[in-house]
Amino acid sequence: MEVPHESKTYLMSSRYDIGLTGVKGLAIDDDRYDFRSKIHLFYANTKIAEEERLFKDKLAAWEEELNDGVSLKIAEDYFTVAEGKNGKNRAVERNYDAIDEKIRNMGYFLMLTTDLSKTPDEVLDIYRRKDIIEKCFDELKNDLDMKRLRVHSSVAAEGKMFIAFIGLILRTYVHNKLRNYFDTNRALSMPQVFDEMRMIKTVKTKDGMLLYNPITKKQRTILEQFGIDEEVISKAIHKYAKTNPFFFE
Repeated sequence: MEVPHESKTYLMSSRYDIGLTGVKGLAIDDDRYDFRSKIHLFYANTKIAEEERLFKDKLAAWEEELNDGVSLKIAEDYFTVAEGKNGKNRAVERNYDAIDEKIRNMGYFLMLTTDLSKTPDEVLDIYRRKDIIEKCFDELKNDLDMKRLRVHSSVAAEGKMFIAFIGLILRTYVHNKLRNYFDTNRALSMPQVFDEMRMIKTVKTKDGMLLYNPITKKQRTILEQFGIDEEVISKAIHKYAKTNPFFFE
């Protein structure tokens, strides 16, 4: 589906910003499929660098194969190949106009909907929720180690599934609490957040004193999303140490 160039130009305006996500969105009325619909054109400048890097990696690999005499249909648009005499001294040159055009279109993606009432930010939110569901299954299999149940009875299987489901609920709760944080801190993922919080450790000395690592700025910001400050953490550590007989020195 080709989008008019003027629509891409309009999209560059800050009026189409979707919150602080770094994404811009523009809705375009469309009837090319014999029914009323809306094309939602999105642009994410954060995607460009990675897309360009992957594309240029492919270009380098294709160029090497073409120089070795391999025929690549997928690379025809981006290279011109001139065969030498007797199939030797093949000349491979890049089609820079086609390459530049490909790069100019990076960062854009489209979604078509028949729900004419939805705004671009609502459509994007629905799409991301679908992605969250897929990630939940991935988290069950990988992060919560549910690829194989490794049990010998149906009762044990049901129990393990129940515990995993509770874990997934808690993980989803944490993700929802940190949604605004992720919008402004794209460098951190959920596993990295948990890794960051695991660094809060406590040691009990022989004379009963509790020592714990100072809370970092990043940890403090994460805790603020849950309404927790350093004083709450300190009280929780002391309460846990007094009531837990397995808290070792």
